[in-house]
Amino acid sequence: MSMQNHNWEPRSSDCGAVISCRSRPSAGRRFRSVVSLFLMAAMIGPALAEDPAWLEQARAGWRRWSARPLPRAWIEDMREIRGGKVIRHTQQVVFSHNGRHVGFVTTDDATRLTPAKAKDLATFAFGVNERYHFVVHRASRGAPVWGLKTIFRPSEDDEHPEWNLNESARRFRFQLVSIGDMASLAEIFDSPHAKVASAEEVSEKGVRLYKIVFKWEAPKNYVFPKSNDRLMPAEYTIWLWPERDWCVVREVTSFSHSKLKGSSHIEYKLDEASGWCVSKVGRAVDATGKEVNREETTYRILDDAFEPPDDWFYLGGYGIPEPAEFQEKRSWWLPLAIAGVVCVVVGIWLMRSRKR
Repeated sequence: MSMQNHNWEPRSSDCGAVISCRSRPSAGRRFRSVVSLFLMAAMIGPALAEDPAWLEQARAGWRRWSARPLPRAWIEDMREIRGGKVIRHTQQVVFSHNGRHVGFVTTDDATRLTPAKAKDLATFAFGVNERYHFVVHRASRGAPVWGLKTIFRPSEDDEHPEWNLNESARRFRFQLVSIGDMASLAEIFDSPHAKVASAEEVSEKGVRLYKIVFKWEAPKNYVFPKSNDRLMPAEYTIWLWPERDWCVVREVTSFSHSKLKGSSHIEYKLDEASGWCVSKVGRAVDATGKEVNREETTYRILDDAFEPPDDWFYLGGYGIPEPAEFQEKRSWWLPLAIAGVVCVVVGIWLMRSRKR
């Protein structure tokens, strides 16, 4: 199957966004489809008590996708549009080298980030090295002084080392095997709170996809035990591409809460050669069907030979002293308690000395 970049645009009907075959199926084909859907429905329980065949294949694909090494560098360009006007323009250049990651961000629409000038032009930087995560910022591009915003110890979750990536690297890696760039599909479908309503094989432009509809019905404040992520209770519809390790090519989230009614729609475009995402369009739609917000993001993998200086991955490269060691947090009362005990012991010793 020869394809170029794919942008998945659903055909509309009275029932909403639907993917369907373009040719009218024969009676025999309709019968086989009905039988397949009947068997699929029999396989899928309301809480995934017995995993259907598609889910086992998808899990294997998600594992392969998650194990892919990140590109060495890429540029992300995001525009948030409201009322037909760009209200926010964010650019970032991210480097990934030997398990270390550093990203440079600017929201200045007049600035165009390039790999070699990323640090000079950015006002915000974040990174991960073998010892710590950090976030630094400064007042304006070119300002000589960087300030430390955050520093913390990396996760020590050896079973899921992919979660140790910084947020941008994690988003880039997982956005096609997650919901809304956040909760991974593997964790979602490992949970009894994912109630699958339907799963069917569909076709678009000659490409086989799986359309999955499920509800997330977790208790309030539920967090995934492995990633510590959250997923908002809602009905989710996702289209998975088996030929690309079951990645997501489209997702629709329908909300019906008293304070939040409407839906969000995300469409992905994939590069045929690399399989990575090259663009993403997210739309927020209110209960009347009116688009209220839109985000258009493009990704460009950098193939040039620019090597970021080693000090970009450490605080010392920003004029900030390297942390000597992370100290464990102690309760504020512990030093006072120790001092109190010492005073009592000394007092008792003095009283006994006077009596003698």
